[in-house]
Amino acid sequence: GRPFDMAVLESLQRKANRVGQPMRTAVADPAYRRAMIGALVAKAAVRLVPELAEALATKQQTSA
Repeated sequence: GRPFDMAVLESLQRKANRVGQPMRTAVADPAYRRAMIGALVAKAAVRLVPELAEALATKQQTSA
């Protein structure tokens, strides 16, 4: 019942990274595949809640 904001997104990314199991058949290294799990969760969240796009872009710029 709470709003879908950056805190919820970050929580989802952490949970997905913890339980996700990247496919072993991919050519990328395991660390990259695991990082992509969080990126895909963020991409899906932005499609569901477009208002997150700006906050996510700002977070990515500050962490780069």
